[in-house]
Amino acid sequence: MNKLWVFGDSFSHGHGFHESDPFYKITLPDTIDSRYWGEIVADELGLELINCSKVGASNDWILDLLLQDSNNISENDYVVIQSTYFSRFDVPHDNKFNFLHTIFKHQDDNDDIKINLVGDDNITDRKKEVILDYVIHFANLPAYEYRQLNRFHKVIQLLKTKNVAFWCIRKPKEFYIDEIDIIKEPYFIKFDNEYIGAEDSFDTYRCKIYEETDWKINDGHIGVLGQQVMAHEVLKKFNREYPDKRK
Repeated sequence: MNKLWVFGDSFSHGHGFHESDPFYKITLPDTIDSRYWGEIVADELGLELINCSKVGASNDWILDLLLQDSNNISENDYVVIQSTYFSRFDVPHDNKFNFLHTIFKHQDDNDDIKINLVGDDNITDRKKEVILDYVIHFANLPAYEYRQLNRFHKVIQLLKTKNVAFWCIRKPKEFYIDEIDIIKEPYFIKFDNEYIGAEDSFDTYRCKIYEETDWKINDGHIGVLGQQVMAHEVLKKFNREYPDKRK
């Protein structure tokens, strides 16, 4: 059986739609489609789902895994690749060659930048300060975004299959968008044929988990409608009709 390979972060991993997730337990009765978008796409195309996504992944991590698995992706397989938030990055730690920490940038209640290190709660304050300085002064610069997207563009060219869809969770900075080659590719998903960043579409249709639960669950990942939106957009790239639930 041919495969559907999915690479990305929690938005591709199916966050909220696994039986251990609060959203799944509280709000998904049997009458609601409880599949996340990767499962829907695989079912519609009759493919075996190989989900290589990871909660909290950076683009560096996604690219590394894509390169690692590239030789296992056959000519007739399908691949969906997601670019995550550009300000995430990995740092080596504890002299372990393969042990990297993903960095998040987000705002706390006081509008201050915070960092969250996946895999280590004991990093020193000095190291946290250095990482935070990098986030503030470098990780949000246009060249950083451009470099990541350009690497995705080049890696996709190495794949044996042409059945590829690529999408960004967040839109790159407006003033240099015309210089980003991957956005011009036919495999690039523009949501509603308009939105370069998926978040803009999700916000338009109010399909985040916190919106679908009236804030009972404070979670900014996509809910039931969001999974349907994703499935529709991905399948459209693969020339397969799927009901547009946004209507």
